[in-house]
Amino acid sequence: MADANTSGRNWAPLLGLLLALAAFFVNVLIFVRPSADRLVVWISLALAALALVFLFTGITRAFRKGRGKVLSSITSLVTLLVCGLTIYAFIHSRQVPISTKAPQVGQRAPDFTLADSTGKQVSLVQILVAPMPNGASPKATLLVFYRGYW
Repeated sequence: MADANTSGRNWAPLLGLLLALAAFFVNVLIFVRPSADRLVVWISLALAALALVFLFTGITRAFRKGRGKVLSSITSLVTLLVCGLTIYAFIHSRQVPISTKAPQVGQRAPDFTLADSTGKQVSLVQILVAPMPNGASPKATLLVFYRGYW
């Protein structure tokens, strides 16, 4: 089996790019599922650091061998951009304040008024006291927020 240093292909920049993309998508997981463990943020940073190691190895190998410089350089630039975005998100995600006044799961939400999709102002109290088809009032309600509408 051929050694990685003597084989014809330089896979290190591509592997670095894949690791950088994995780090980015692990970071996205925090925004999709905010209750995710804080360890996920550190995994994202570790993947970005590993991507930079493979990037450096691949660029060094490409310029030492004298071939594949253009493709390795382009891949490296994209990898650096993705790693930079991941590190930026890591730094700034730690600055997001913790909401101490937000209602917890199962806790009653304070009354608020929002515009529905037709522009009509509706309060939470109006939704909770509105009778259902069987005549009873609802015990709970589920509000789905989608791009400014609920």
